[in-house]
Amino acid sequence: MSCTAQLIIWSWILNVFLTLKYPIRHVETGRRIPGPSYAWPNGQGDAEKFVHGRERSEEWQRKYGDVYRIWAGMTLEVVLTRPEQLHAIFKDSDKHKKAADSDSGYFMSRILGHCLGLMAGQRWKFLKGIVAPPFMHPAAVKSISRVQKQAREHIYDLEAKGDLRYGRIHPIQDLKMLPFFIVAESNYGTLSPEMKSELYALAPARENLMKFVLFGGLARFHFSRFLPTQANRQLQRFRSQWQAFNRAAYERAKEKQPSTLSRKTLYANLDVTTGGLSWNLVFLASNPACQAKLYEELSTLITPEAEAGYISRNGTYLAACVLESSRLRPALPFTIPQSAPTERLVKGYRIPVGTNYVVDTWGLNVRNEFWAPDNNTYRPERFLGSSATDLRYHFWRFGFGPRQCIGRYTADVVIRAILLYLVKHYELEMLGEGSWTQDPECWITHPNLQVKCVRRT
Repeated sequence: MSCTAQLIIWSWILNVFLTLKYPIRHVETGRRIPGPSYAWPNGQGDAEKFVHGRERSEEWQRKYGDVYRIWAGMTLEVVLTRPEQLHAIFKDSDKHKKAADSDSGYFMSRILGHCLGLMAGQRWKFLKGIVAPPFMHPAAVKSISRVQKQAREHIYDLEAKGDLRYGRIHPIQDLKMLPFFIVAESNYGTLSPEMKSELYALAPARENLMKFVLFGGLARFHFSRFLPTQANRQLQRFRSQWQAFNRAAYERAKEKQPSTLSRKTLYANLDVTTGGLSWNLVFLASNPACQAKLYEELSTLITPEAEAGYISRNGTYLAACVLESSRLRPALPFTIPQSAPTERLVKGYRIPVGTNYVVDTWGLNVRNEFWAPDNNTYRPERFLGSSATDLRYHFWRFGFGPRQCIGRYTADVVIRAILLYLVKHYELEMLGEGSWTQDPECWITHPNLQVKCVRRT
C-alpha cells in the first residue's frame, strides 16, 4: 500500500473519531454541523486558514453555509461569518478563554510562550494591568512626536541607502522594521545603531520560525521537542541570540527607562502591524483620486503640533483610509480561536462550553451585504461619519466586545504617522499593471510588490 493510500485511510479513521468526539448538532433537525473532513496531520490549520485563507473563506462558506466547523490539528473550531452570530458569541469576550497555543500546536507555544493575548481570566486581568498602560490611548497620543521623528529618520535612511533613492518602495521589505523599532524604543529606550543592527539580523530568524508553525507536520506535536529537527535547532539558536540581546539591552536601559514590557512583545505583533501599514500604500497608489484627496487634507497641516493633533483624531480622511484598507485586506483571514464561558446557540446549532470559535474576516469585512453594493471597492468615504456602534460586528480589525487588542491605539498612531509623512512628501503610483501578489510564506496578509514613490516638488 502506498504512503498516499495509508495517509488517506488514517485521515478517514481520525475524521470518524473526531466527528464522534465533537457531536455538535442542530437542535431541531439533529443534523451534524457541516465542514471539511479532517486531513492528517494539520486538518485545516494553519496553512489552509492563513496562507490560503482568502480562497478557503469563500469556498467553505459556499459549501457549508454561514456557520460550519473546521479542524485545527485535532481541535474543532466553529467558523462564524455573519454579524448576528458575533453578537451572541462576543458580548462577553472579556470572559472568553483563548485557545491553547492558538490551536497551532506545540511549536507555537515555544515561540509565543506566555503571550498576554492568549491568556484569560484573572491572570490576563492582572498582567494586562502591568503591560497595557504604555499602549493605552493617553500613552499612544503622548508618543506621537517620537513616532513622527522615527518615521522621518527611517524614510531619510531609505532615501539615502535604499530603493527609495530610485523612486521605488517595497511596502513590506522597506517598512517592516519601522513599527518594530518604534515599539522597541518603548521597551528599551533609544536604540543605538548596534542594537538596531542586531534586531535587523534577528527578524528573519523569527520569521523563519513562524513557517514551521504555519506548515505544521511534526512541529505541531509535543513529542517533536525530543527530535533533532531543523525547527528545534533554529529555535535554540534564536532563543540564545534573543536572550543575549535582551540581557545587554536591559543592562543598558534599566537606569534610563525601566520597562515592564515582556521581551516577547516585540516580535509577537511585528507581522500584524506591518501588514496593516503596507496595504495602505498599495491602495493609495492604486487610487490616485483618494490619494489626492488625502494629500489635500494633509497639506493644510503646517506645524508639527497640527500634524500630531490630526494623527490623534478618528474622524479624518487618513483614519478612514486606514480603516478601508483594513476592511479590504484584513490582517488574518480567520481570527485567533477563543471559547465562550457558556453554551451558545448559533443558527440552531448547540455549541458546547469550551468550543473554540473563529471569525471569517473576509466574509464579514468584504462579502457582508452591509458593505454593498461596492463591497470590493476601495472607498474610504464609507467610514466618514460612521461610529463604532454603526460598525460593531460588521467589521473586524482589533477584535469584538469588551476584550480587544491592547495595542490598537499604538498601532493606529504608528500607521497614521508613517502614512502622513509619506503621502505629504511623496507621490505613490503603481508600477505596471501586474497583479497584487502576496507573500506565500507569511501567516499575515502581506503584499509582495514595489510601488513607485517619488518626492513631491
